[in-house]
Amino acid sequence: MQTHRHIPLYHYLTFEDFYNSMPYDCRLIGIELDEKSEPIKTFTHPERCIYLLGAEDNGLSKEVINKCHSIIQLPGEYSMNVAVAGSIVMYDRFCK
Repeated sequence: MQTHRHIPLYHYLTFEDFYNSMPYDCRLIGIELDEKSEPIKTFTHPERCIYLLGAEDNGLSKEVINKCHSIIQLPGEYSMNVAVAGSIVMYDRFCK
């Protein structure tokens, strides 16, 4: 399908550069095991958003979590593989 020809790839040196370059009216949604997170089951996906998934071992940094408009949590008590977690979020968005 040559996806690289149809989906842009951006590189940012810092999270702050990324955050300052977000499109207008776009929400930043963190996927994280956190006490402030909302279960994905009850989450309403915004029309325009960026889903941010952390590393499997460390998750998202506190700096990133504090900048997110919402934090959602997948079912379970343990961290998942990033590709699996991303697929679950996209499937949930599609179904809703």
